[in-house]
Amino acid sequence: LIVVGNGPMQKDIEREMLMLALGSKVIFTGAVRNTEIPDYIALSDIFINISSRSSGFEPSLLEAMAQKKVIIGSEVSPISTIVDDGVDGFLVRPADTLTMSTLMIQIFNGLIGVEAMGERARKKVTEIFDLQHMVTQTLNAYFDIMKNSSQVHFRRPTAPTKAAASLKSN
Repeated sequence: LIVVGNGPMQKDIEREMLMLALGSKVIFTGAVRNTEIPDYIALSDIFINISSRSSGFEPSLLEAMAQKKVIIGSEVSPISTIVDDGVDGFLVRPADTLTMSTLMIQIFNGLIGVEAMGERARKKVTEIFDLQHMVTQTLNAYFDIMKNSSQVHFRRPTAPTKAAASLKSN
């Protein structure tokens, strides 16, 4: 087990690992640079981030999905708008250690098809964050705002914009 970071529960987790005589099987990295996170994800079979405190999509969870990892995230975080529970990852309540431990046992015992789940996670994250798709969505949102504005009379162009055409050629 590799525990990355040094959140407020670190001492409690360290104490629990020692009480379970797992000290030699658990690595506590402390804080690491953001550039190192993909390397730690690559080492993992399961990626867990159940923090409910977030200002948006957690890049580490998205990276784990892109790397086809089984992810377990918080059902009260923004990631719950991306992850379909049981389809391309799992969502649990942050304090529900029983569900989380049961999931991990099922995964490690091969009772859950993690390869297919990882493939679905990667496909979803690459589709959602496809550059062309994001630019098109953003432009459409701006066009809709302009169209609905009572001060501006605007018609959406029918041909691709120069920005969209430029992206396609790159």
